[in-house]
Amino acid sequence: MNPIKVLHIGKYYPPVPGGIENFLRDLVNAQIDSGMNVRVIVHEDKNYPENSKQDESVIKKAPTYGQFLYAPLSPGFKAEIKKNLKEFKPDIIHLHMPNTSVFWLLFIKEAFAIPWVIHWHADVVFSKINRLLSLAYNFYKPFETRMLKHAGSIIVTSPSYLETSNTLAPFKDKCEVLQLGINPERFPGTDNLQTEWANDFWGKNNEKRTLSVGRLAYYKGFHNLINAFKYVNNMKLVIVGEGEQKKYLSDLIKKNELEDKVTITGFLPEDKLFALYDTCDVFCLPSIERTEAFGLVLLESLIYKKPFIASDLEGSGMSWISEKTGAGFCFRHDSISSLVMTLNEFFDDSSSKTKKIKENARKGLTEDFNILTVAEKTLTLYKKLLEAK
Repeated sequence: MNPIKVLHIGKYYPPVPGGIENFLRDLVNAQIDSGMNVRVIVHEDKNYPENSKQDESVIKKAPTYGQFLYAPLSPGFKAEIKKNLKEFKPDIIHLHMPNTSVFWLLFIKEAFAIPWVIHWHADVVFSKINRLLSLAYNFYKPFETRMLKHAGSIIVTSPSYLETSNTLAPFKDKCEVLQLGINPERFPGTDNLQTEWANDFWGKNNEKRTLSVGRLAYYKGFHNLINAFKYVNNMKLVIVGEGEQKKYLSDLIKKNELEDKVTITGFLPEDKLFALYDTCDVFCLPSIERTEAFGLVLLESLIYKKPFIASDLEGSGMSWISEKTGAGFCFRHDSISSLVMTLNEFFDDSSSKTKKIKENARKGLTEDFNILTVAEKTLTLYKKLLEAK
């Protein structure tokens, strides 16, 4: 039997940072290692270096001319899809949404003869902060609905997200819950030089170390985390990331005179990021909207056997990951005081709850969240669709 040929259509691909981007890379590499024939179409991002020559046969990047409401503007994306359908002749088209460029498939006749798998990474959330995004969804939704109607299967990343997604409610019979996973081998141990750099970066004051990582966007809730640090003592916070809220968050730190307690690093190369994971005491993900559908960085913290603190955002996979691993605290996503109390409880060495969470975190990443497990279950889904074709 010939290997299954899969065409992934995503938004971006590493070295562009992001949880979905890293998941896509790990899944693609695991599928290739298992003998599958894989190709990926994504948008280029000129802010990051090109892929190596070795990747060019697998990763196809469509030219992009800026963004509008987080959507890449790529008029050539349709032509790139048509070209790869003709040349590659995939057995399965695996779509990663949200992503406006996948809507081009609705206008390509040849695509309808091939089974579609939609990987539902997040709903398009009616943001309380970005009203323009909510308005734009009225134009987005009809295309999104047509995509979901045609899909043979829809992968949802946690049971809690499926239960709270209004968009997916009419399509529950097509939905399969399959958690995200990561490749532990992508996270090497840190050497003495990296550890020394990280310890110097944290400072020599023996403060408790809290790390947070992500795009500096409104839904990540970094403003709440920064504000929480006005009310804690002997703690240091490092936030790693770039994004549209960087100036606002930097100004918030200065306004509250937290320069000695809170640092925003901007983008960091992986060796330094991994060293910060390895030397922190706890990881924190304070997201405030369901745009944070899963929280892949929580799994990254478990690679380094670090416990985590995450918001209890209804429907997001964060609480579900905490329950499944037993390695995290959850706090009320809309309450700075709840976050402050959780930070203080975590650093209370006499707390039996803290001891248990740290003990569970020391077990590291479980097999359920290993990308090999996820790739195997995804292959089973592909075969099921092809048999029903």
